[in-house]
Amino acid sequence: MNNIQVTSAADIIGEWGPWQRKLIIFFTCVYAISPFQNLGIMFYAPKIKFWCVRPEGYENITLSTECKSYTNINESCSNWEYDTSIFESTIIAEWNLVCDRSWLASAAASSYQFGYAVSALLFGYLSDKYGRLPIMKIAIILEIVSGFCQALSLSIEMFMISRFFLGLTAYGRYLTGYLLIMECVGCSYRAAISVVIEAGWVVGYLLLPGLAYALRNFRYMQITVSSLELISLIWLWQMPESPRWQLTNGHIDEAESAIKNAAVVNGKFTEEEIEQKIELLKEYVNREERAKEVNKQSLLDMWRVGKLFKYSMVLYCSWFINSFVYYGLSLNVGDLGGNLFINCFIYALAELASNVFLYFAFMKCGRRPLFVSLMLGAAITCFAIIPFLFNESFILYRVVIAMIGKFCITSTYHLIYLQTAEIIPTSLRQIGVGSCSVAARVGSVIAPFVKELSALTHPSVTMSLFGSLGTLNALLALILPETKGVEIPDTINEAKKMGKSLTEIKLEPDFDNKEKDVEKL
Repeated sequence: MNNIQVTSAADIIGEWGPWQRKLIIFFTCVYAISPFQNLGIMFYAPKIKFWCVRPEGYENITLSTECKSYTNINESCSNWEYDTSIFESTIIAEWNLVCDRSWLASAAASSYQFGYAVSALLFGYLSDKYGRLPIMKIAIILEIVSGFCQALSLSIEMFMISRFFLGLTAYGRYLTGYLLIMECVGCSYRAAISVVIEAGWVVGYLLLPGLAYALRNFRYMQITVSSLELISLIWLWQMPESPRWQLTNGHIDEAESAIKNAAVVNGKFTEEEIEQKIELLKEYVNREERAKEVNKQSLLDMWRVGKLFKYSMVLYCSWFINSFVYYGLSLNVGDLGGNLFINCFIYALAELASNVFLYFAFMKCGRRPLFVSLMLGAAITCFAIIPFLFNESFILYRVVIAMIGKFCITSTYHLIYLQTAEIIPTSLRQIGVGSCSVAARVGSVIAPFVKELSALTHPSVTMSLFGSLGTLNALLALILPETKGVEIPDTINEAKKMGKSLTEIKLEPDFDNKEKDVEKL
């Protein structure tokens, strides 16, 4: 038994079994809520017809602009009527977000993404300090409260503040849950589990237009979504804490109890084997923690290395562009024309196709050529759709081309996550991916305002912008090293060698004295 290496709770519990299955089912079901919270804004603030209220005697008079008064063309309209043939209630009609107030609708969408950006920094720290499970519980409870506050908002300001906290807590719920699961399943199952979890998002995305079509009222939609999430609290209190977090934070008794219970449920080992493996795991965790103390590093250490600084900047740009184009296309689906509900469903199908495609492509294709090809595909579709934006009769062509673009940009979004995790060394991976996520959130915060650019100019201008940025992203990706089949770097020194030939690696001296010292402990 002493010759057996035990490096994670999964080595004792078993890489996969009934205990992990319960975790995955819960988290995937809760994750299906995310598209409603994130992308539901397209049905809360859709493009609807409106006109200035006509005073008596002006019933048969029409104006060429909806923003001017009937009685005085030089005065701005202050009261509007809205077309309610499709949507019964929207934030546009509720708070008159038209004309010089139209930007507030984009700001409302942006506030959610801003909450995401803050959450990426806040909840990673909180879950490391106080545990995955308690922080996830707090995040879900606050997310539900924020959702009901959004549904019952009395003003656009209250709606935006509620939406900020909704984004803050929704990402906090996702981040803590994802960390918990990845620390409880075996290494060989993590890729498959990531695909399963992503299926939760796709299912929610597919159901989103159906719920919007059935209710057609932004308040009823949000109340329904938050009520469904309320049910998850019953299940949440039965979820376990991450044994890995408990061990690394000194909660030894709780960790042993949790691991024993999980191991018994999965039935992989005898009680004696479980006891021996727990002791080996405790020894391994102690060594790891001591190594971290000796080899503490920061992003600044990585940026001091020219090649790694270059990789980091490319990754930041790539995350920003991916997020900007992804949310720009997703939130402005109304610019395609036609039926908003059907267009949204088609976009969701594109995401489903992307997940299935990537599952097989990951095994066959290199990361870099796959990313460059898909990113160029997204850019080409953005340029290709432009001629069809000048004629309303080309709706079908626009939707088909946009679906291909959505497929490509969704695929690159997943790819950049994987590439980043394979390029940044283990010692800095959490903070490195977190900083890249902040860059992505900057893109998603700006993306909703693309609607204002389209209104001021023409949708072809925004598509040209997306296409140009996509082309730039594809070219930048050529700088990154190929990571398929390459050992993931644990240290900065190992990361420096990525992309080099075997001869170059042998000739380069190893100055990582700190890392050598760790091996002696």
